[in-house]
Amino acid sequence: GKSTRFELMFRILKGNIKSLRKLNFTRGKLLQEVPQLGNTAPTLSITSLSLDGINILHQLQPSQMPYVRSLRLTSMNLYPALRILLPQITHVDLDNFASFRDSLFLPFLEEVGAVEELSIEDWVFASCSPASVTEIAKKVASLRFRTSNDSPSGYASSYLIQILKRSTVLKKLSIVSTEERVFLR
Repeated sequence: GKSTRFELMFRILKGNIKSLRKLNFTRGKLLQEVPQLGNTAPTLSITSLSLDGINILHQLQPSQMPYVRSLRLTSMNLYPALRILLPQITHVDLDNFASFRDSLFLPFLEEVGAVEELSIEDWVFASCSPASVTEIAKKVASLRFRTSNDSPSGYASSYLIQILKRSTVLKKLSIVSTEERVFLR
């Protein structure tokens, strides 16, 4: 039969790139589910999945990506497509968000497994609800907080203090600046 480009890509990944560990999707749409190849769907060996500017119109299946533990997102709009993949995720990087919706972030946090590391920008953090901050305090073992002097870090600083006071699992806090000097208010 005739193969779509998506089917062809997965045939190549499945058959020829057995050692692939990191997969970056940048810009575009995944319009269909991962195709069946013969009697079974392909299982990819990737451990790190990065979705940058991607629109996914179906749910990603854990059976096809059973080893993925690290997830980098640039939009919370992907939450519905990633939902059943979330319990296996241990590292989350929320990066380069154009906009942020806490209404999707809280359920995302609730469904993600034990989070060994969360990397988040200060302005995204400042946009979180108190319930999301509480969820971060309950689950995150290592928090990587990215900040710059031109972002609204007032809320972010108070949320950071709440997490430090409440968390029983936080073992590491990294504050990374995009500026030479950082001023946390």
